[in-house]
Amino acid sequence: MLKENIKEYDAFVIVDADAVLTENYVEELNNALEYDCDIIQTRKLIKNFLGDKTTRSFICNSSALIYPIIDDLSNTFKSHKNLPLNLCGQGLMIRRQVIEKKKGWHYKSLTEDYELRMDSVLHNFKSIYYPYATLYTEEVLTYKENQKRKLRWLIGRAQCDNIYGSQIKDKLKEEKSSLLLKFDLYYYSIAIFLFLICSVLTVVWGSLLTAFYILNSNLQWIASLFLLILVPFTMPYFLLWCFSLIAMINYKDAFSNVTLQEKITTLFYSPFNLFEFVFLYIKANIKAKKGFEWSSTKRVDYKKLK
Repeated sequence: MLKENIKEYDAFVIVDADAVLTENYVEELNNALEYDCDIIQTRKLIKNFLGDKTTRSFICNSSALIYPIIDDLSNTFKSHKNLPLNLCGQGLMIRRQVIEKKKGWHYKSLTEDYELRMDSVLHNFKSIYYPYATLYTEEVLTYKENQKRKLRWLIGRAQCDNIYGSQIKDKLKEEKSSLLLKFDLYYYSIAIFLFLICSVLTVVWGSLLTAFYILNSNLQWIASLFLLILVPFTMPYFLLWCFSLIAMINYKDAFSNVTLQEKITTLFYSPFNLFEFVFLYIKANIKAKKGFEWSSTKRVDYKKLK
């Protein structure tokens, strides 16, 4: 398109082939171009929720909560604070000037949207979240497919960190960026590993104390079992459950067709789905160094359902 008359276009929009657009989607995209920004992230609802129970599962419903966490909570905050958004390739609009400056589309990693985010920091491309333009995206139904997709996301993220990490770090130092921006872009992994190390040490110490008290017939083993072994698991679960509840409340229009029983099941499983990212993050960083091939994700066969 660069070889043709690219000046005819104000912006380009990336939409997955299995997405469903709302009737006013393009109109709202045109409205969004009034903002002084380079990259615009639109809102995503869930295509599976438009059908009956056969088009969704508790895996699908829990995975769907990632969108309000990323967009309605995180990206809304980042838009107000002028921080680079967590971009999702689905429903992404890029101004022509970005394509012209980059002389095409050069993002080839497993997560080209995250790569665009990293590159936008280096080139000072401004991004905003625009929730008025909405499309419907499809979620996977099974645990296996969800695992495969999450691992692909995190491997792509690890690839981009390896490519852009040192450049981002140098730029943040050079411009004396805020601590919030530094943590969001570069030091986020410290919190993950610090949490894991503290949890492991607490459980080990609690196990040793419990064994010691049992061998000495001391009833203190009950307290050590509860406080030092169970709490490191129950407290993160409770906090992630509250976080999931807040996300679901912010996403209530998407969950309007979902039954109360499905909502309860989703809230019960969602903390496990979110916590799993920690272990997959470690696995992804190992796999990213060895190489990883693209694998497609199974989709819902709506023809069979009809």
